[in-house]
Amino acid sequence: MTGHEDEVIAAYAAGEAVGSIARRLGLTADDVRGVVVRETGTAPSGRSSLTLVIGILLLVLGFFVLCLGAAWLTFYSLSEQRYPVESWGRGNFAVGLGALAAGLVPITAGAILLHLTRRDDP
Repeated sequence: MTGHEDEVIAAYAAGEAVGSIARRLGLTADDVRGVVVRETGTAPSGRSSLTLVIGILLLVLGFFVLCLGAAWLTFYSLSEQRYPVESWGRGNFAVGLGALAAGLVPITAGAILLHLTRRDDP
């Protein structure tokens, strides 16, 4: 493979996926990976920036739900069990604790996605 090295490196540095580079230049994905490894010393990652964005959004969502649950419990306790919904009685505890627990799910998923998208520096 000669003549395509500069194009491959430029496209990879710009964030283009290995498969897309290979299709555009009429090469195999293994050829593209080989050039990237040879020129940069690191293996190309198949992880997308979309995964990173989704991970961050999940963390924000989880933190919001967690704070909502904590606020619900605090508001219920400080209002002498009248608010947010007086007719629910102790069911307000279930709502607050449920929101706290539900907030942990997207936080965990977001943390896992962020860990998976982390690029180790050589």
